[in-house]
Amino acid sequence: MAKLRLTKYDPVDQPNDKYYSLDMAKYDPKAFVTNEYLDDATDKILKGMNTMIKNFRVEVKGAFGVVGKRFDKIDTRLDKIEVEFSGVKDDVEGLKADLSSTVSKTEFNTFKVKMNRFATS
Repeated sequence: MAKLRLTKYDPVDQPNDKYYSLDMAKYDPKAFVTNEYLDDATDKILKGMNTMIKNFRVEVKGAFGVVGKRFDKIDTRLDKIEVEFSGVKDDVEGLKADLSSTVSKTEFNTFKVKMNRFATS
């Protein structure tokens, strides 16, 4: 029969992280591994994995919360910029309309030649 022990320890180089060690010691080192032993080992490993996944989910949710707040601020700033840009766009469209009523340089030169002919005749 095997004896399993799940030990929690803090590593020296990263004191905020928690690591788990699965210590497996058999009463009889020559004994065969039984289904009960394998089931017990599997259960302990899966419990450890489940704990790691839960901790990871908490960390990821926290990180996405911060990112979400930053995106909200960016969206607000972009909305303000879009409003300001639409005002500039309207001004440019107004200037285009004002300038489109003026004659082009070629039309002006043609008119100038006609006026010079009229003035000299």
